[in-house]
Amino acid sequence: MLISVVIPAFNEEAYLGETLASLNRAKAFLQDEKSLPTEIIVVDNDSDDSTAEVARAQGATVARETFVSSYDWFYWVAGGCPMLLTWFWISCQSLPCFTHTCVLR
Repeated sequence: MLISVVIPAFNEEAYLGETLASLNRAKAFLQDEKSLPTEIIVVDNDSDDSTAEVARAQGATVARETFVSSYDWFYWVAGGCPMLLTWFWISCQSLPCFTHTCVLR
């Protein structure tokens, strides 16, 4: 079983490094302590800043895709994650943000 964490991002260079550092600690725990292979994928929504470079520097896989809305993004992700899709709603500077965990075989 592979655990994939997929993060949508648009011009997130200021916050992405800290987010990925935290996720990398969780990834290390899952791989080292639980023997669960884990990957982190940042889906860059055609950012104008260095979002993709920050993600790569933190060891994330970067996919570049242009989405018109979060609705488009949701269906892009859900189409690739048929087994399990768990949403975690978090607050980022008073703006609603989201990420999800997708578990695949």
